[in-house]
Amino acid sequence: MRKFYLLSTLVLTLILSGNTTAQDFSNKGKEFWLCFPNHIQSSTLGRMTVWITSDLASSGTVSITNGTFSTNFSVAANGIVAIDIPYNLAHLGNAESGTISQKSIKIKVNPGQPAVVAYAQQYGAARSAATLLLPTNVLGKKYFAISFTQVSTSNGGQTAMSQFQIIATQPNTTVKVTPRFNGVLQPPFLINFTNVGDLYQYQASQDITGSLVESVNGGGGGCNPIAVFSGSSATTFNILGCNGGTSSFDPLFQQLYPTATWGKNYGFIPLGDYPLGNPYRVMASEDVTKVIINGITVATLNAGEIYPPTFNTNPEVLNQPASITADKPITVAEYAQKRDCSGSGNGDPDMVVLNPIEQNIKNITIFASTQQNINRQWINVLIQTSAAPSFKIDGAAPSTAFQVAANIPGYSYLVHQFVPAISGSHYLTADSGFNAIVYGFEGGQFESYAYSAGTNVKDLTQQLQLETQYGIETSPSVCTFAPFRFKVYFPDSTLATPPVAIRFDSLDWVLTNPSIIVPNNFNIRQIIPAIDSTNLRNGRQVNWYSIPGLYFFNTPGFDTLTITTYKSSNEGCGFDTDNDFPIEITDPPQANFSWT
Repeated sequence: MRKFYLLSTLVLTLILSGNTTAQDFSNKGKEFWLCFPNHIQSSTLGRMTVWITSDLASSGTVSITNGTFSTNFSVAANGIVAIDIPYNLAHLGNAESGTISQKSIKIKVNPGQPAVVAYAQQYGAARSAATLLLPTNVLGKKYFAISFTQVSTSNGGQTAMSQFQIIATQPNTTVKVTPRFNGVLQPPFLINFTNVGDLYQYQASQDITGSLVESVNGGGGGCNPIAVFSGSSATTFNILGCNGGTSSFDPLFQQLYPTATWGKNYGFIPLGDYPLGNPYRVMASEDVTKVIINGITVATLNAGEIYPPTFNTNPEVLNQPASITADKPITVAEYAQKRDCSGSGNGDPDMVVLNPIEQNIKNITIFASTQQNINRQWINVLIQTSAAPSFKIDGAAPSTAFQVAANIPGYSYLVHQFVPAISGSHYLTADSGFNAIVYGFEGGQFESYAYSAGTNVKDLTQQLQLETQYGIETSPSVCTFAPFRFKVYFPDSTLATPPVAIRFDSLDWVLTNPSIIVPNNFNIRQIIPAIDSTNLRNGRQVNWYSIPGLYFFNTPGFDTLTITTYKSSNEGCGFDTDNDFPIEITDPPQANFSWT
């Protein structure tokens, strides 16, 4: 009898955990920052559209920081709304590179309204690119730019360049930039952002992949989160063995993920319409990183270095689903080469930054665009084989069958085309986490876009966990009146050579709404906090900390635990750092059966 009761309770707990959205660590959010990067149009003026969707009805505003543009939006549940951004008010020209402007764009959900998912697409005749947008609360302080070998074109006095953009989300932010030109390091320099929303564009005629962008201590007592985008205002590339046809140009445009969210395991799936395969790049965030493709070690990289190592317009390709792994965190980009090197007569240059398997997601609303006559819309999905039957598109099983990924043990993949091609949203769900990218082409012509469908964006080097009698909730989420312990881990040492131990002088534990927790003894300050234990998380040694005693929440909803760390070794980010950990609280499920 007792065993059955424990098992039933555990099953109910797992069901509840599986249904939580964990939205506070995903690409769903209530505030986003973006920009309209330099875009070398073809024959018509470039445009940008922001796409906003949500699984619940919501509303908010989209505005340009300098006050020249503001509009309201309202999106229905599982719907999508498009906001056009005026070119003349937001577009960054070549002449504005190297200066700070107030042309950043802000998406803000109204108070009390549900979180949304947002994407941006820039386009013009034969020029198109799109990106997933990340909410402010998952932004980080350290990024590596990624682009591709730059082949320049020009129009209207503007010359195509490799580029990245930086947006300050807080005032008095200092950023250190260490550029790379075709893999060669350049002298670093500092940028001082005075205001929230300050925007800086950096351009070079060489490929800027591997350039380091990091928020540092500017004397204000800490470093602040920043938003970073990278790519190219237009470029073209072939693949090995293909040099003929039309040299179609396209922009590359992706919002970057903070290095702390990078993973060690990726699944690469070639794009639909590309039977010859696609180029790729693997980049390391730490020195001496071993890169493994399909079980074979192919390179050992230092921070900011890439594999394949060549900077030319005829890169290597992968033409079958592949496992890309490493012993330290990496990022992986997948590229679409020009149309005449695709093998199908469809396609155009593009770039999408893949999400690691560690950062998968269980549900997301995506948009499929038909801007610029896009008429071939696709998604690639990677999911555990055991969970593939649970994957649904708009509530129904996809008409395309999943295939077993021979090089990715335990996983299956889907390359699915939406027929007919219709501009609108689709809702993707599964019982287990999946990774997906969305992309589209104009059949036989020169248009494309590609972006990550959705992701968790957890900082894998520091995380809050709630330890209940049934297990550890990593979301973190917990039931009302369920006792738990607060536990958190942080890196044990810096990434310097040699590493410097991180030991905190104090930890401050602060709850946004302490009135709903029992006992209500917040705020809590620990002087010289003791390390509970040390182990590995995402390939990095971490230390665990906790506060004594059991707690429980008495009201469902959301709360945020802010842990302020004070430390004597600072990695350039000051001595104090605020770490926000949202917590989801739900009432326990009610059993729909009785048992004697």
